[in-house]
Amino acid sequence: MAGEAERNNRRHANSNVARSLPAEAGNACISKGEYEWGVYPGSVSVVSSTSYAPGNWQVTLATGHWRATCKVTSSGQVTSFKAN
Repeated sequence: MAGEAERNNRRHANSNVARSLPAEAGNACISKGEYEWGVYPGSVSVVSSTSYAPGNWQVTLATGHWRATCKVTSSGQVTSFKAN
């Protein structure tokens, strides 16, 4: 089951929805997720992203069975991180 969850995380990371996220914003959320969960670099994936206001993004992150919502600016300032 863990391998299947990880495969799905990686598949979503390559979707158009995740790729529309500015690189600085995505990298900031991924770094925050790695720090909060204490996992190795490269373990966290962006599953989805939505622009909820100009220059602001809501990003869903995943690693294994863990999920989180990260709010971040286009320039990479994390404003909120909530693990689900």
